[in-house]
Amino acid sequence: MVTYLRFIISATALCLACPFARAAETAAAGAEGPAGVSGEVRAFVDNIEYSTHYRTGETLFGASAVFRFYFEPSERWQFAAGIYGLRRFGDERFFSLALPVFRARYASGKLSFILGELISTDAHGLPDVLYRQEHRFDPGIEEGIQVRVQSGRLHGDLWAAWDSLNTPESREHFTAGSAAVLSFDKVTFPVYIVADHSGGERYEVPGQPVQEHFGGAAGFTVACPLRSAVRRVFGQLLAVGSAYRVRAGNGEEGKGYGIMGKVGIAPFGFDCSAQWFKGRDLWVPSGDPLYRSGRPVYALEAARSFSVNDRVSLAGGIRFETEGCSFGSYFSNPRYRWWVSMCGVFDRRLGK
Repeated sequence: MVTYLRFIISATALCLACPFARAAETAAAGAEGPAGVSGEVRAFVDNIEYSTHYRTGETLFGASAVFRFYFEPSERWQFAAGIYGLRRFGDERFFSLALPVFRARYASGKLSFILGELISTDAHGLPDVLYRQEHRFDPGIEEGIQVRVQSGRLHGDLWAAWDSLNTPESREHFTAGSAAVLSFDKVTFPVYIVADHSGGERYEVPGQPVQEHFGGAAGFTVACPLRSAVRRVFGQLLAVGSAYRVRAGNGEEGKGYGIMGKVGIAPFGFDCSAQWFKGRDLWVPSGDPLYRSGRPVYALEAARSFSVNDRVSLAGGIRFETEGCSFGSYFSNPRYRWWVSMCGVFDRRLGK
């Protein structure tokens, strides 16, 4: 399976690189383009109150910043280098995580091709059953390869992100995914796929077997805009599936499935929703682990995000979840999370 994934990634990069080669020569031969600096500073708190077999509570409280110097030899090409820093408040280290960041991007009309730092500010649009929402804050950055398509009714995002290398102490780990949304007026049809690989062929680490996980979701969303204090109402239905394989011992394998429904309204700038899930044996490591319990999961959420101006944005919300118990007994063991984030961005050209 990992060989197949690597083949797909390599073939995608090769096919995209070939037609770009001539464009790169043209860009290099042209006049020097503009340079600039850009960045983003984010402060956040994400408080998770859980006490279950699959998930325990934690508080993510900190700030992150990324600064880049970029150069654009032509309108289609951009090259950037900089630094990313994550500070978890209370950590004795100066930075909890500090990384150099690099990005090479080619954009031509409806297509963008990226190597290095990925564009993933919206978690690729994935639902929480496939992608934990707290990953937006911690680690807050992804590196790898990405293709983005925006063509009329179709929006597509295809990526592979590397988290760790194969060393004598740890396994190689990377995730790959695809998010495609087809839009028709009030109805959209999303299809999401994620793959998670932990392994590596060079070193075998005792106690860390090679594992592959797949997850996917597909369905439809209906949204009706309104001209009132309630801006819109919407409903969504998704079918979800997963599969995994552990290459150790007897070669453990498993499959899971489920169905998820969601309805919501947007009054006075808030997004309020009620969500339910019912399934069996679902396991997606990058997603919310509550869905792995095999019990029904219910959630109520209220969130809001808005821009103060073109440089400052705020976001926050609260989410109540119950897994395998009735709302009548919920308050004896409440499970919820709330989050607040403040973000400032800048982009300054240094000249042409």
